[in-house]
Amino acid sequence: ASAAAIETLRRRAPEVLAPGTAHTPQDLGHLIHEADAAVVEAGLGRSGTTLTVLACLDTERGRWAVANVGDSRVYLRPVGSPVLQQLTVDHSAVQMLVDAGELTPAEARVHPRRNVITRALGSREALTVDVAEVPLASGDLVLLCSDGLTGELLDEEIRVLIDDADTLEDALEKLIGAALWRGGRDNITAVLVRIP
Repeated sequence: ASAAAIETLRRRAPEVLAPGTAHTPQDLGHLIHEADAAVVEAGLGRSGTTLTVLACLDTERGRWAVANVGDSRVYLRPVGSPVLQQLTVDHSAVQMLVDAGELTPAEARVHPRRNVITRALGSREALTVDVAEVPLASGDLVLLCSDGLTGELLDEEIRVLIDDADTLEDALEKLIGAALWRGGRDNITAVLVRIP
């Protein structure tokens, strides 16, 4: 499922989000719907995947967008700011309970249904993709990661590990190493991008 989504994005993004042309967040959403169709076709409805995307909508003006389906996340570490900001909302059963005020975020982290997602590529249900344009500045760091990372590390721990690293590669090694040390109960995927 993941391979089908990645292949579709790799093949179609240069055309759908061609450099030199201004795009809208909806263009990114349409691209993700193409990836969903590819996952359904590849898995015949028997497999699915989560997805997070960072895309440049307009290289001339530096417009960026993030998109997500499932419980993988996108974080922003603004240059010169002491915070790590979550840009996406998890599509999960526990997030729905948090939003309804029935669970605290701390309770959600240990809830037995914390891995139940409410949206995925390949589910054969009408897909809703969260897409948002985000203001990014030169030097900002953007982290795209799976729940294998965020299930093991608190946001503040992630921020500290990023800040204490000398390079992006060093930060990723520290993040993945810390998640593995905590138990690594799920696959751990992380991509760290510095905005040019």
